[in-house]
Amino acid sequence: MKILNSIKKDEIINAVTRTASKYGYRLKKASPTIMIVGAAVCGVAATIMACKATIKAQDILEEHKADVATIHKAKEQIENGQIILNKDEAYTEEDVKKDITAVYIQTGVKLAKAYAPAVSLGVLALGCMFSSHHIMSKRNATLTAAYIALDKTFNEYKSRVTERFGDRIQHELEHNIRAVEVESTAKKDDGTEEVIKEYKDIASKHESVYTCVFDSTVDTWEPDIDLNRNYLFMVEKAADKRLKSQGHLFLNDVLSMIGTYGGNGTMKVPEGQLIGWIYDPNDMSKQNRVKFGIDNYVEGVSNIQNIDTNPFAYNMALLLTFNCDGVIIDKI
Repeated sequence: MKILNSIKKDEIINAVTRTASKYGYRLKKASPTIMIVGAAVCGVAATIMACKATIKAQDILEEHKADVATIHKAKEQIENGQIILNKDEAYTEEDVKKDITAVYIQTGVKLAKAYAPAVSLGVLALGCMFSSHHIMSKRNATLTAAYIALDKTFNEYKSRVTERFGDRIQHELEHNIRAVEVESTAKKDDGTEEVIKEYKDIASKHESVYTCVFDSTVDTWEPDIDLNRNYLFMVEKAADKRLKSQGHLFLNDVLSMIGTYGGNGTMKVPEGQLIGWIYDPNDMSKQNRVKFGIDNYVEGVSNIQNIDTNPFAYNMALLLTFNCDGVIIDKI
């Protein structure tokens, strides 16, 4: 019986420990948000208390002025004989200075006491704000380091695939692109029809952060594939010029130049503030130019089965494959 009770006691203790650990971690995870909220609350409270202290300060200052005036008036009355002191008493200039100094000290102490709660809350608010910033800076640094390591591993993997299977296979695997045979007919001079077979690159699904689909969901898209291509070529040229003028360019900057989703939804992605291009003509490992790698895009294998003479006449979407240098936030 004692053994069973001991086991139950251990289970209860372990359950409580696990629960405390779980909620303790959640509090630690949410600590930046908690601190920012605390800073806001303390800041508002400090402002309110400072306003109340200012009202009290007016009475304190009025009392201060009255005390100083009383000292000066007493000195004048003594000098004019209105107040007669004993023979062994004297009220000199030194005494006047000491009394005025004492009044100033007392007033300062009263003002400090009046404003102390507001100042304390203000300091607490600043402490919470700076602590939250410090925690988030450390977390961002950790995430950046992790993303850099992941990007390095991915680039090494791509290099091994390229080395073994070639650049074309690596490109197809990375961007989920397949070469699909498309048949079309053309009339010969003698009136007969000739079957023409050609291969088109089909991107079945877009998932990579280095790719972007330019279709009707983008506000700058037009129902004309030639207009879209020309527009993207101009944006590509402008982005390349911006890279060379400022020395670096983030992917999110380029996405902002291309357009927005539905006129109000940003095309930016979280990774876009880490990856991009670095311009260094002396470093041959860098791209040193912005390229969009514009290709036709058909989503889903089922669409391929419906291709007729013009496989992209009904789907004028374009797949953009950005030639980013990778993570650049640590290289600027």
